[in-house]
Amino acid sequence: MSRALAAVLLLASSSYAAHSQVPARFRGTWAMDSEATIKAVDALSPPLSPERRAQMDRELPQIAASAAIRVTSTTMTMLQDGADVGSFSLTLQEKLDERTVFDAGKLGTATLQLNGDGLLNISVSSDDDMDVMWWKWTGTEGTEAELPNSGVAFLDGLKSCSPGVFQISYPGFGSSKNTIMGREGDRCDVRIEHRQVTLICSYSEATISLLTTEAKYEDARNGALSGSTDSEESRRAAEECVPE
Repeated sequence: MSRALAAVLLLASSSYAAHSQVPARFRGTWAMDSEATIKAVDALSPPLSPERRAQMDRELPQIAASAAIRVTSTTMTMLQDGADVGSFSLTLQEKLDERTVFDAGKLGTATLQLNGDGLLNISVSSDDDMDVMWWKWTGTEGTEAELPNSGVAFLDGLKSCSPGVFQISYPGFGSSKNTIMGREGDRCDVRIEHRQVTLICSYSEATISLLTTEAKYEDARNGALSGSTDSEESRRAAEECVPE
């Protein structure tokens, strides 16, 4: 079996994380905290040049008065005087105790963390200056409604083999289009399209039961991905799925 096929089979028999949702503690609208930002700037090593430090003193009040960041379950939006000046999708890469790392598209890698005062720091690989800025939470007003969890919806559809199309993202592996085509005898036919391979699966009731346990639902609700190539559900999926 090819490496790509093995990987997709593992994903197809795992928890089907929906959008790798941004943890709730980061969501909301954030305004710059000038005092915390100045402290971070003054702690830089090596320090800023006198000219650059004077420039920051001139520019920071205007930035703090007009700039904000809005974080939802799947996106980060830069705001200027309330207007959207750039939105970026966030795809979970790594969740640690103190920080969470996302793929942020054109921004590169975005790392979000909170300090002991509940202030948000965002560092992105494409901008060395952004990591000295600290942001204070101003509330949830203006954030977009939470998107429905497509991982949970897919598991619901799979349990009943109800036809439907589900776009699902996997941290570090991209997204796949999962189409439940319906029943063929005592089997449920599912088509899984990934950029590397497309699979046609003919799932038995026993396999569906393994793929839709409460543990799988909990993983999907939490935006997590779990599974092992040695698991019973993965073995069954390997037997019941073939490349198109």
